[in-house]
Amino acid sequence: MISITFSVEATAQSHKLCGTYMPYDTLGLSSAEIPDGYQVCLINHVTRHGSRYPVSDKENQWLIKLLEAQQHDANLTDTGTALLELLLKQNRLYAGKWGTLTDVGAAQQRGIAQRLFRGYGSEVFKTLSVWVDSKERCQQSCEAFLDQLATLCPECIDDKALTVLPRQNSLLNFFETNVDYLEFKNHGAWALQLKAFKEHLLKDNKLIDRYIVNSSTITQSQRSEFLLNLYNTIAIAPDIPLPNFLTPTIDEESMRLGWLVQNAHQYMEKGPYGGFGQLQVNISKPLLQDFITTTDKALVSSVPLSILRFAHAETIIPFAALLGIPEASQTTASAQDIATIWKDYQVSPMAANIVWVFCKDATNHYLVKMMLNERDVAFPLETTRYPWYSWDDVRHYYLQLLNQ
Repeated sequence: MISITFSVEATAQSHKLCGTYMPYDTLGLSSAEIPDGYQVCLINHVTRHGSRYPVSDKENQWLIKLLEAQQHDANLTDTGTALLELLLKQNRLYAGKWGTLTDVGAAQQRGIAQRLFRGYGSEVFKTLSVWVDSKERCQQSCEAFLDQLATLCPECIDDKALTVLPRQNSLLNFFETNVDYLEFKNHGAWALQLKAFKEHLLKDNKLIDRYIVNSSTITQSQRSEFLLNLYNTIAIAPDIPLPNFLTPTIDEESMRLGWLVQNAHQYMEKGPYGGFGQLQVNISKPLLQDFITTTDKALVSSVPLSILRFAHAETIIPFAALLGIPEASQTTASAQDIATIWKDYQVSPMAANIVWVFCKDATNHYLVKMMLNERDVAFPLETTRYPWYSWDDVRHYYLQLLNQ
């Protein structure tokens, strides 16, 4: 059995099974130093919001409704009764907080701000261009990030242009504005393939038998939904630092099964799933175009600058695939193979971020490196000084990609 609690001290290995709910992992961070003779001149950045409360009570209410019906028939085990009480307590504690940033999430954004500041110096943060999705958790993430910068360098937030984007915007929320993608998301054949994968994977699961005395009337569909909804309740627990609060325990195999389904769902719906073209990846092209356009403008101005964007997992996952980041862009059309080539917690844990760091020498020759979650990653190009690449080469490659 594994028990995942609200403690931020739980092991990173246990957290991996939380998938996109995994709190931001700072273990083993490493980044190359600035090359001799160069100085940092630009940070171009996009981040997912930090750890949050559940966006709604949907999963909890499904579980509560089923358990209350069994309780009415005196058909709950002691474990089932305890789970029902816990879920009701969760709903009371989450009231008024659904979808908002937790203290863990704020700390993640402060930590990222501090490490970027200490790694790349104050000059590049003295002029800021900030773009924020209108969702409260994104604005709260931005506030935490900027508050940390203000603590480290009060003058760093004096020259700041901050824009809160409307919910319907194609820069950060292309997943809600692209008509073709919405049709794919809501009616695409991928959903049938996910359903088949889920049914095959969960057909023998008996998790619900721990909570119900006689489960003979429970359908296979209910068994599967019980496991997945309980998985979601447990997976988000490390993001919520409520004192004296325990989460359910679950056997490791059930947790693994829940993650496999969740990981496949993220990959098929948002990532580079094969067999349907690359629509779900290509919708992020407006963001790539913005990275290039804002970079060009910043480098021409010669004023050190940081461009910051605060968004969602639905922003990060397709964008990381479009950029060709190795761990984010491998393609398969087989649901069975997804977990071997793509892991959601590597690509988009809470506070996931993609950063381009630019530096220049005395002749205005520009180099750029890319980081995924503060770890250097490769551009899909050749270079003789990894992780640094010629900006001219990177720009040319991505402009060609945008025209495809």
